[in-house]
Amino acid sequence: MALLALLCHPDSCSSSQQPTLRPRLGTARKDSRPNARPLFAVLLAVFVPTSCVCGLIGCSRPQDAVPTAPSRMPTEEVVRQSLLAISNPDTPPEGLDRALDQLQAVPEVKEEASLWVKIIDDPAYGIDHRGRCLGQYFRRHVKVPISVTEFGKLPGMRKWLRKETLSYAVRDTSGFSVALAKQNGSDLLRFTPEFAQARPVNQPWLLRAIGMCLLLSRDILIGEFLDIIQGKKAKQPIQLIEFHEPRIAKIGCSQKD
Repeated sequence: MALLALLCHPDSCSSSQQPTLRPRLGTARKDSRPNARPLFAVLLAVFVPTSCVCGLIGCSRPQDAVPTAPSRMPTEEVVRQSLLAISNPDTPPEGLDRALDQLQAVPEVKEEASLWVKIIDDPAYGIDHRGRCLGQYFRRHVKVPISVTEFGKLPGMRKWLRKETLSYAVRDTSGFSVALAKQNGSDLLRFTPEFAQARPVNQPWLLRAIGMCLLLSRDILIGEFLDIIQGKKAKQPIQLIEFHEPRIAKIGCSQKD
């Protein structure tokens, strides 16, 4: 209203300082000019910048709004959908690959180790499905270096690691060198789960070698290693330094001695 008062016509602004002359009844006013106030109001409404009007009436600008915090629901939904696909024995290989990739993209491990153990132990799942889950279980829940004693306490290990499922590595893998391990006084063991040993060899679509090569901090007999896994006290300290999931192209570990 103050702006309207400043911009009003000079004649109309000075009218409050002069006496108002009322025309006599029956006579016409000499000043027959049209009233300019309606036209001026329209022009004012059109040409006054919006920001000025907002400043006058106190409206807020878009950049003044408080941003909302990003929701964590998309990440949780990705984890939920990935685990559903992984837990479904009918998920095709490409769907399993996609679910595992999506799960690996989430840095925080949210699922329990028992989820993987259940799939690995269940013959309702395909051999390759179980093998992929074995690799994921190691990557997500086995934190190296770890003592062999603590390694044996992880879910499933005392059941899986037996004389029938362990062997010594005899060739290099893409991750380990047998010669270098021996030179450093270490040992390489190959763990091949029982379900993978029964896998048909005439299925070329099974591209992955199922199992795990285990790099230990010192050389050890398999029998002594298994005693420690089962809870016996180690004669000398020994750790699992690294593990590696071998590929068909570079198996590098013997099935058995």
